[in-house]
Amino acid sequence: MDSELCKKAKNGDARAFAMLYESVSGRLYSTAYYMLGRKEDAEDIVMDTVADAFAQIRSLRDPEAFEGWIFRIMMNKIRRKRGSYIGEPVRLNEDISASPQTDADEKAALWKAMQSLQEEDRAILILDVIDGYRSDEIGRMLNLNPNTVRSRKQRAMVKLRRLLGGENDD
Repeated sequence: MDSELCKKAKNGDARAFAMLYESVSGRLYSTAYYMLGRKEDAEDIVMDTVADAFAQIRSLRDPEAFEGWIFRIMMNKIRRKRGSYIGEPVRLNEDISASPQTDADEKAALWKAMQSLQEEDRAILILDVIDGYRSDEIGRMLNLNPNTVRSRKQRAMVKLRRLLGGENDD
């Protein structure tokens, strides 16, 4: 992350903030989408996150920590949004099953299995497998020790394998 851009953004430079946002926008959206499963909710969460981050950028202490900081803002919003889903049936969004690379039944099974994971474990898998973050980066985003991230990822993968009927290698 460009600390010079971050310093400019902290001093009120909207263009610098826009450039910072652009560098993480795809990963923010994909994480929100896979956590929530609804395109519209993911878009809303990302927009709310960006608005809050822009309003609070002066409170960011370490310019190098921008990415983890904005993800923490978003993950808090996702937790609140998922709380509003209580009582609603989990739906498989049509967009998730639209890819020709994986059979729709397999995607539905994966989606259902992912939903059975604890929210934080699901976030760890999404940030690692889909977004490509390292354990230390995920730890900063979720306020977890990197060792905790690795162990929770391992346990979540074992659970997913078991739920999907794969071999359990523990």
